[in-house]
Amino acid sequence: MIKSQIYRALAIQYLVGCLFLVGLGILNTDTIFSGFVGCLAALLPVTYISSRMARKTDDYSAQQWLSYAYRAQLGKWYMTIMMFVLILSAEYSWSFAVLFAGFCLIQITSCVVPLMIKGD
Repeated sequence: MIKSQIYRALAIQYLVGCLFLVGLGILNTDTIFSGFVGCLAALLPVTYISSRMARKTDDYSAQQWLSYAYRAQLGKWYMTIMMFVLILSAEYSWSFAVLFAGFCLIQITSCVVPLMIKGD
Protein backbone atom coordinates (compact mmCIF):
# COMPACT_ATOMS: atom_id res chain seq x y z
CA MET A 1 0.00 0.00 0.00
CA ILE A 2 2.73 2.45 0.92
CA LYS A 3 4.64 1.55 -2.23
CA SER A 4 1.70 2.54 -4.41
CA GLN A 5 1.43 5.86 -2.54
CA ILE A 6 5.13 6.55 -3.06
CA TYR A 7 4.90 5.82 -6.78
CA ARG A 8 1.64 7.77 -7.16
CA ALA A 9 3.22 10.82 -5.49
CA LEU A 10 6.21 10.52 -7.79
CA ALA A 11 3.99 10.23 -10.87
CA ILE A 12 2.05 13.36 -9.88
CA GLN A 13 5.31 15.29 -9.46
CA TYR A 14 6.45 14.23 -12.93
CA LEU A 15 3.05 15.22 -14.35
CA VAL A 16 3.30 18.68 -12.77
CA GLY A 17 6.83 19.05 -14.19
CA CYS A 18 5.58 18.11 -17.67
CA LEU A 19 2.71 20.58 -17.43
CA PHE A 20 5.18 23.28 -16.37
CA LEU A 21 7.33 22.54 -19.43
CA VAL A 22 4.30 22.56 -21.74
CA GLY A 23 3.32 25.95 -20.31
CA LEU A 24 6.85 27.21 -20.90
CA GLY A 25 6.74 25.92 -24.46
CA ILE A 26 3.57 27.86 -25.10
CA LEU A 27 4.79 31.08 -23.46
CA ASN A 28 8.50 31.21 -24.26
CA THR A 29 10.41 28.43 -26.01
CA ASP A 30 13.78 30.03 -25.19
CA THR A 31 13.50 29.09 -21.52
CA ILE A 32 12.39 25.45 -21.85
CA PHE A 33 15.87 24.07 -21.19
CA SER A 34 16.25 26.12 -18.01
CA GLY A 35 12.85 24.93 -16.82
CA PHE A 36 13.68 21.34 -17.72
CA VAL A 37 16.94 21.43 -15.77
CA GLY A 38 15.23 23.10 -12.80
CA CYS A 39 12.57 20.39 -12.70
CA LEU A 40 15.19 17.66 -13.06
CA ALA A 41 17.23 19.15 -10.23
CA ALA A 42 14.26 18.43 -7.98
CA LEU A 43 12.94 15.26 -9.60
CA LEU A 44 16.12 13.19 -9.86
CA PRO A 45 16.92 13.15 -6.13
CA VAL A 46 13.24 12.56 -5.29
CA THR A 47 13.08 9.68 -7.75
CA TYR A 48 16.20 8.07 -6.33
CA ILE A 49 15.08 8.42 -2.72
CA SER A 50 11.51 7.33 -3.48
CA SER A 51 12.66 4.17 -5.19
CA ARG A 52 14.94 3.37 -2.25
CA MET A 53 12.17 4.06 0.26
CA ALA A 54 9.74 1.86 -1.65
CA ARG A 55 12.20 -1.04 -1.40
CA LYS A 56 12.57 -0.57 2.36
CA THR A 57 8.89 -0.43 3.33
CA ASP A 58 8.61 -4.06 4.45
CA ASP A 59 12.11 -4.57 5.83
CA TYR A 60 12.07 -2.41 8.95
CA SER A 61 10.00 -1.57 11.99
CA ALA A 62 8.46 1.90 12.11
CA GLN A 63 11.32 3.33 14.19
CA GLN A 64 14.00 1.89 11.90
CA TRP A 65 12.11 3.05 8.81
CA LEU A 66 11.78 6.59 10.17
CA SER A 67 15.51 6.68 10.91
CA TYR A 68 16.17 5.50 7.37
CA ALA A 69 13.78 8.17 6.03
CA TYR A 70 15.67 10.94 7.83
CA ARG A 71 19.00 9.72 6.47
CA ALA A 72 17.51 9.48 3.00
CA GLN A 73 16.25 13.07 3.19
CA LEU A 74 19.73 14.27 4.10
CA GLY A 75 21.08 12.34 1.13
CA LYS A 76 18.44 13.90 -1.11
CA TRP A 77 19.45 17.41 -0.10
CA TYR A 78 23.11 16.56 -0.58
CA MET A 79 22.32 15.33 -4.11
CA THR A 80 20.33 18.50 -4.80
CA ILE A 81 23.18 20.74 -3.64
CA MET A 82 25.65 18.85 -5.82
CA MET A 83 23.35 19.18 -8.84
CA PHE A 84 23.06 22.93 -8.34
CA VAL A 85 26.82 23.24 -8.02
CA LEU A 86 27.13 21.53 -11.40
CA ILE A 87 24.31 23.55 -12.95
CA LEU A 88 25.57 26.91 -11.75
CA SER A 89 29.16 26.17 -12.74
CA ALA A 90 28.14 25.31 -16.31
CA GLU A 91 28.85 27.91 -18.95
CA TYR A 92 25.30 28.29 -20.16
CA SER A 93 23.15 31.39 -20.14
CA TRP A 94 20.46 30.13 -17.77
CA SER A 95 17.16 31.82 -17.20
CA PHE A 96 17.55 31.70 -13.43
CA ALA A 97 13.97 32.73 -12.70
CA VAL A 98 12.63 29.83 -14.77
CA LEU A 99 15.26 27.41 -13.44
CA PHE A 100 14.36 28.12 -9.82
CA ALA A 101 10.64 28.31 -10.62
CA GLY A 102 10.77 24.75 -11.98
CA PHE A 103 12.74 23.58 -8.96
CA CYS A 104 10.42 25.31 -6.47
CA LEU A 105 7.29 24.05 -8.24
CA ILE A 106 8.43 20.45 -7.85
CA GLN A 107 9.44 21.04 -4.21
CA ILE A 108 6.05 22.56 -3.41
CA THR A 109 4.33 19.72 -5.22
CA SER A 110 6.30 17.18 -3.18
CA CYS A 111 4.97 18.85 -0.03
CA VAL A 112 1.35 18.99 -1.19
CA VAL A 113 0.99 15.61 -2.91
CA PRO A 114 1.17 13.48 0.27
CA LEU A 115 -1.74 15.48 1.64
CA MET A 116 -3.73 14.79 -1.51
CA ILE A 117 -3.21 11.02 -1.49
CA LYS A 118 -3.44 10.56 2.28
CA GLY A 119 -5.73 7.73 3.20
CA ASP A 120 -5.74 6.00 -0.18
